Amino acid sequence: MKITKVEKKKIAIVGCGKWSKKICSYLEFDDNFELDSIVCKNINNYKFFKNKKIFNSIKDLINTRTIDGIYIAGTPSLNLKMIQEIIEYNIPTILEKPISDKYDQAKKIYEICMKKNFSIILNQSHFYDPIYNYFKMLIKNKKQIKKIIIIEGGLGPFRKNINPILDWGIHSFCSYIDLTNNIPKIKNKITVKKDNYGGLVKKINLIDNMNIEGSILTGNLFKKKTRLIKIIFEKRDANILLDLVNRKIFTENNYRKNIFSNKKTSFDNLFNIFLNNIQNKNGNKKYFNIFKTSLCAQKLIEEII
Repeated sequence: MKITKVEKKKIAIVGCGKWSKKICSYLEFDDNFELDSIVCKNINNYKFFKNKKIFNSIKDLINTRTIDGIYIAGTPSLNLKMIQEIIEYNIPTILEKPISDKYDQAKKIYEICMKKNFSIILNQSHFYDPIYNYFKMLIKNKKQIKKIIIIEGGLGPFRKNINPILDWGIHSFCSYIDLTNNIPKIKNKITVKKDNYGGLVKKINLIDNMNIEGSILTGNLFKKKTRLIKIIFEKRDANILLDLVNRKIFTENNYRKNIFSNKKTSFDNLFNIFLNNIQNKNGNKKYFNIFKTSLCAQKLIEEII
């Protein structure tokens, strides 16, 4: 029997930093996609993308190559300009978080994409992770939540183009909003660590209209990458802890191991959704909700930074 070879979708990445290199490495082993081109203005980074077409602008890329999808992973302050260029060609897109470095620009991106029904996915990574969605299912009654503790950060990245509290904290604030269906208020904020090289860790205490307390510790001066979410309920024996780095869920009374038959990562699911968007050429309103959550989170973070 003759096996029909599936033609891979051609992807271009906008940006040529560390995250772009990670995407490039992932795509090398993906059955549905291949990295075709890079939009990069930093000549020093060309060496990381050998055998790939490299362009200085999105316009040059689109006028030269036939591209099925674009992943924007560049400087956040340029995201609005990039989206405005790509949307005219209606090329399905993944946008790396945060939406932009400023709330007003992030809001414009959201509004433009909604108006055009543009096929775009925001990579707010944990929302696509099976273990996060399983953890969310364990919360049977939001009214019984007493407190949410989120500890999320790493040693770096030290990026000149984005505040580390926005870079790391956007995950934490989005999780709080998503898990409670509420936008909290900031009670207070404390600078825990700070250095002269762009390093910063803050603790932010929250409260919402359901009287759920929140505590977020986030930044880029942790000893190692940490992503923990603990839900404390009125009944203590119901407490649950999610470790996103080690992909484990703990309960108050026991440790749950191998609770997943689905081994897919957030990246696997993200690119499956992306493939579907490319094939259908339509934006999915379901994923615009992630944009909306991230937008609300960014507005809160701007009160802190």
